[in-house]
Amino acid sequence: MQPMTELETETLRDYYGKFARLEAADTSPIYAAWAEGVAADDEILSRLLELPRPKRQANLLFGAARHLGAGEGSYADLRTWLLDDWAKVRELMLARSTQTNEAGRCATLLPALARVPGPLALIEVGASAGLCLYPDRYSYRFTVTEAAWSSGSSAKSTTLDPADGPSPVVLECELTNTAVPNRLHEVAWRAGIDLNPLDITDADQREWLTSLIWPEHESRRERLLAAASVAAADPPHLVPRRPARHHRNPACRGASREPTGRLPQCGAGLCRRRGACPLRFAHAIAR
Repeated sequence: MQPMTELETETLRDYYGKFARLEAADTSPIYAAWAEGVAADDEILSRLLELPRPKRQANLLFGAARHLGAGEGSYADLRTWLLDDWAKVRELMLARSTQTNEAGRCATLLPALARVPGPLALIEVGASAGLCLYPDRYSYRFTVTEAAWSSGSSAKSTTLDPADGPSPVVLECELTNTAVPNRLHEVAWRAGIDLNPLDITDADQREWLTSLIWPEHESRRERLLAAASVAAADPPHLVPRRPARHHRNPACRGASREPTGRLPQCGAGLCRRRGACPLRFAHAIAR
């Protein structure tokens, strides 16, 4: 247990105060009130100071509390609940981390991916549950506008759906002065690497992801659950980051071995057609 010092207390108090004013004030009244309450509460601060520094963050505390049933009431209600159930909260905060997984990011990546000759092999570093590995399985609604200084600017809407029809996940995005994707590339191979990959087919881990979404952000929660259903139907291959002493990355699952000293091939045919095996990159970043 780390000793509680006045400097550490004031640093943590300042962090929660800034979180309330700068991060939560305009987007989450509940979290803003909770963070203000923690900033003024020496008893809760002292308990947070017993945790390692990376585990003291507001998103982790509030997500853990909601995940365990604290509700979304006033700070007074939260405080009472935390003091009564701190052992459970502490255990969960030590075991978990903040791993939000926003499928909506695919809408901003798609214009760049569309410029790459397909089919694609995707590796995501920091994949969480891997929901951003499915850009080919989501539907997109792009609103395209010209720059503000352009004369006669106008807005146009473009819709892109997967080859097998509209997806339950619809991502909306506004594009300005950039080419609009005209198709969804086939993703021939996908894998993710994370310090602590989450299994999207596991109900508790899926619920943890939803608990990390701020209370008022219902549309994000609905999008996550819809994307989770898409990913769970064909779960992504996710592996934990391995220490450097491990030579072979588990991302190579299913790939045939080559002679000692050479890395295996992905088996998707991408190595021969594109001149570079995605597994070689997986090895490089996971070692």
